[in-house]
Amino acid sequence: MINSGNRLLHELLNDYLPLLGVSAAQFIANHPVAQILVREDLGVPDISTIDCIDIQPLRCYFSILDVFRWPIEDLETYVARSTHVATHSPWNTFSAEVFDKFTHRIYIIRDPRDAALRTARIACTPAFRKHRPQPFDTVGEYIDYHLASLVRLWLRHVIDHVRNASASRIHFVFYEHMIDDERQFMEHLREYLGFTVDKAGIERRPAAADLGPAKGGATRNVFEGGWGEWREMLTNYQIKNVANIAGDVLGALGYPPTVEEALDWDSSSLNTEFLTGYLQPIA
Repeated sequence: MINSGNRLLHELLNDYLPLLGVSAAQFIANHPVAQILVREDLGVPDISTIDCIDIQPLRCYFSILDVFRWPIEDLETYVARSTHVATHSPWNTFSAEVFDKFTHRIYIIRDPRDAALRTARIACTPAFRKHRPQPFDTVGEYIDYHLASLVRLWLRHVIDHVRNASASRIHFVFYEHMIDDERQFMEHLREYLGFTVDKAGIERRPAAADLGPAKGGATRNVFEGGWGEWREMLTNYQIKNVANIAGDVLGALGYPPTVEEALDWDSSSLNTEFLTGYLQPIA
């Protein structure tokens, strides 16, 4: 699992959907296990109230991190009781069938270097280590051991979803756009979701976190983090290794491969034009 902003998008949808005339709902919120776990420190705020599914080749499960996992017997009923559902699952033979149950499918792309650091930070929390033990005490130790595998996981995850994007009607967004300009991002999302209401409601709503501009890559004081932390946290060797593993896709997406190229970078450089030709769809 590599973290790319599902929780932040969940919070934005919870805030904005009522402005668009939609009551946000979560299947897990009324589950008795969630009622118990909401009082526990699971390492991620409010994670027990967020619908998250684990898509396996033969079955789909709803889960709360590694603490609770239960098979979904009737996927259509489950989907009908939730307005938005997250997943970190890699693409597999059951993914298309599951995606088809949802009216809209949003895939968040995030700089894999920052996403890896976010994953490491979660993995090193006492609460997370309680349920998924691992031998590393610090983010630096975790990254030193896992960075290459996390980037390869990110690369495989992105490529597989891009290759299935047309058939499964997957809509791609960037995490960095989400934190750069919340209102513009949500206006874009409103159009994608097909709401015809005037955007005045979005414009009147104060930004939830005052995330500020992404230019310069300053880390923001939000749980999910901002862009560019990798420039200070990763060594030169690690940065070069990431470029060796995923440099072609990073460049196609518009992410800077080096610290020097990141100095004047901002999220306006990101694009999804590569999706139409950079990766050929699966036949």
